[in-house]
Amino acid sequence: MTTLQRNAPQPVADWPGEIAPAALAVTFVAEVLTCDDEGTCTLHTGARACQARRAPSCLLEPRAGDRVACWRVSTGDAAAQAFVVAVLERRDSASPARLSVAGDIEWAAPSGSLRLVARDRIGLVAQTIDSISSVLAATVGQLKLVGALFSTVFDRETHHAQQHSRSVDGVDRLDAEVVDHQARTLMRLHAENVLADGERLVKVRGTQIHFG
Repeated sequence: MTTLQRNAPQPVADWPGEIAPAALAVTFVAEVLTCDDEGTCTLHTGARACQARRAPSCLLEPRAGDRVACWRVSTGDAAAQAFVVAVLERRDSASPARLSVAGDIEWAAPSGSLRLVARDRIGLVAQTIDSISSVLAATVGQLKLVGALFSTVFDRETHHAQQHSRSVDGVDRLDAEVVDHQARTLMRLHAENVLADGERLVKVRGTQIHFG
């Protein structure tokens, strides 16, 4: 039988002097009474009530009724501060959970891929959305865009659809060097007034041509 020998842990002696003697962290569990938009929560633990700030690592926003894990941190000179570090249990599971962080946030996968999965819907709400990629591929059952302005710039664009319908309330204008429209069976133009103007040539060719 082989016995695993472990060396006794050595005391840490290289901590800064102002931290080692006075640093103290006490963990406790509490219930959230209220939580404001600034991340300050009023907690109830035992027979006492106290205030705590949501730690940046606690991405899930606490709300009233939640059971949370907290740290009470004292550094000697400064007054003790309490932080909510995790939401352990949620009483109201029907309301949507909200993940938030103060300031800007960046999700990065330097050596892999990032994937968002949802059963029902993924919504993006922002004043500006920037996307930079060599390939953008999307497979959707239904795509709906609603906005005040839609602008695209491409070197080349190809569009294919089984059926294509477009409705414009105002002016529908096309400006191009060459316009080529082809229809396999029928092309129909209908309007109250139809104007055809060619500066040099107007040519109409067909097996039968009817006017009037």
